[in-house]
Amino acid sequence: MDLADFQDMLRALGAKHSEIRVLLALMRVARPLRFAEILELTGLSDRTVRLALRSLRDMGYVHVVGHGRSTRYVSETPGKIAEMLKKRMEERISAILTHLQFHS
Repeated sequence: MDLADFQDMLRALGAKHSEIRVLLALMRVARPLRFAEILELTGLSDRTVRLALRSLRDMGYVHVVGHGRSTRYVSETPGKIAEMLKKRMEERISAILTHLQFHS
């Protein structure tokens, strides 16, 4: 899977542009980042990054390390994210097929 395929799959599963930018920034650096570092790397607004991080944490793609001034954000490994994407895609396909069967 190349980067474009990865982004397409995230979009297909409902990820916003800002969430994808934040996730890719974390994955590229491959170390826990401070909030300010994510702002700098993505060029997104404070509010947009906060919302993206919250959503990415809810999806399980990003984890928080530490708290307070020592808070850092780190992404799951690419392999783990790919597994989660595959599972979510299979769930959506299954739901679509179920829906279509009921309407046939």
